[in-house]
Amino acid sequence: MSSAPTLGSLETLSRLLRTRANRHAWIGLGVGLFAALAATLLHCRYETGSYTLTGMLWVQSQNPALWLLDLMPLAFLLWGQYIGMVMSYQASALVMDETRALREQASLLAHQLGDVTDTHGPRCHLPGRGQLLDGIRQALIRTPTGQGRLQVLALVSDRYAALAYGERSDGADRLVQQMALRLRHALGDHDLLTHLGHDRFAVLSPMTGDDTDSHRLARRLHLAFDTPVTLGDGPLGVSLHVGVAHGPRHGNQPESLLRNAEAACYLAQARGQETTVFDPEADQDASGDAHLLADLYGALHHDGLVDCYQLQRGIRGERRLRQQPQWPHPLRGTLSAHHFMDLPARATLLHQLTAWQLREAMHRLESLPPASRPHLVIRPPARAWDRLPLADMVLRLLQAHDRPAERLTLELPVALLVRESAALKQTLTTLASAGVRLGMAGQSLLGTLPAAALVYPLHEARLPSVWLREIGRHERGAALLAQTLAQLHELGLQVTLGGADSAECLETASALGADYLEGRAIELPLSPTAVALSLETN
Repeated sequence: MSSAPTLGSLETLSRLLRTRANRHAWIGLGVGLFAALAATLLHCRYETGSYTLTGMLWVQSQNPALWLLDLMPLAFLLWGQYIGMVMSYQASALVMDETRALREQASLLAHQLGDVTDTHGPRCHLPGRGQLLDGIRQALIRTPTGQGRLQVLALVSDRYAALAYGERSDGADRLVQQMALRLRHALGDHDLLTHLGHDRFAVLSPMTGDDTDSHRLARRLHLAFDTPVTLGDGPLGVSLHVGVAHGPRHGNQPESLLRNAEAACYLAQARGQETTVFDPEADQDASGDAHLLADLYGALHHDGLVDCYQLQRGIRGERRLRQQPQWPHPLRGTLSAHHFMDLPARATLLHQLTAWQLREAMHRLESLPPASRPHLVIRPPARAWDRLPLADMVLRLLQAHDRPAERLTLELPVALLVRESAALKQTLTTLASAGVRLGMAGQSLLGTLPAAALVYPLHEARLPSVWLREIGRHERGAALLAQTLAQLHELGLQVTLGGADSAECLETASALGADYLEGRAIELPLSPTAVALSLETN
């Protein structure tokens, strides 16, 4: 039985072909030299009757046929070198083709084994998303069209985030491993259990009856966690949220069927339900958000988000960069930050989104020359202030990147400041004590400002762009905006005014006394690759 060629054998074959071609070239050179010498000696003997160097030189000068014969060794040498080059090129092409084939074969094997890159968090030795999609694809081929004989269940736990981002982070791995063990025992021989990352699992199962099959299977999964999970420091009660999608009724492609199951799972979690079956005619807003959450998870792990920036200019000429994440969604077009940054409610996805945002901003600064790295303004997701150890995340990242805390401003929405929260106050106090500047942004600043500035350690406020854009449409618009800026300054806050999209708006904003201005008249929103060029130009 012949085996497939390896890269080492192909390289050996390439060198062998080149060696053979060069060897024949040198043999041809020797034959040509011998033929020219023999012809010269014979002609010398014929003309002079002896073999002398003088006679050989004379016959060479008198006989043009010998000149052509003298060129034979050079012709053999050039011909051999040319053949060697051709063989070398063909061998190199063969090596490249076989290398590509071997790589494709390795990728296929890795895909079949479920060793895919979108499995994050603790490993539990289960197939991944790739093998799940392959299984769904094969099941859909065997399933008659229009009959719901296939079900995909996506499930998450309610305790993983508290362990992973709390004081018992080492218990998160053990939780996932025990989840995998219990789920295996709850499933049958024909059910495929896969791990999608962290505490996210999916089950592919055939349907033997009507839709109640899904509820019976989901009930078995819930019953597997009726008894608490045993961790290192004691038992822990765990419950599941399960989303169900039936194929091909809820999707005739593997990706769409799994996406709908994940959307139903997110919807079950948002509603506090144990099990939710995907319903395309359900509440469109809730269903749309659930689909968007499922897409957001995939975008985070496949580099689908983009960290764009808006340049801010101070009254003294200093420059700042405000991060404005964007999401080029394949179906909904480019989504701005307010469409998805505040969407995640689950701590796992919230942590990943916040970590991505902070990490990308720091990496963007590191790509700039040290002398041109500006002050950075970031607005983390609103829920990150309450549900994540945000202060610890930010300070650790600043320390890892050797970035001064005074060169960072974190913005939070005004809605968080309406209610007095001891946890929020502690987070803000920790950040402010380390030197991080804190700002608030939102539509309803006026009613919140006095109390918020007294309770929380705030340094800045950013007014919505619409305030400056609408200033000319109201009689007292300019006076009201001027009073607002004066009140902010009296509270000791620096003010950023957006909406400077024209020369007239820029002149008005400058006259009002804002500390920082942003808008299209200063700079258009910048893509990641345009940041360095803009800073050099400005």
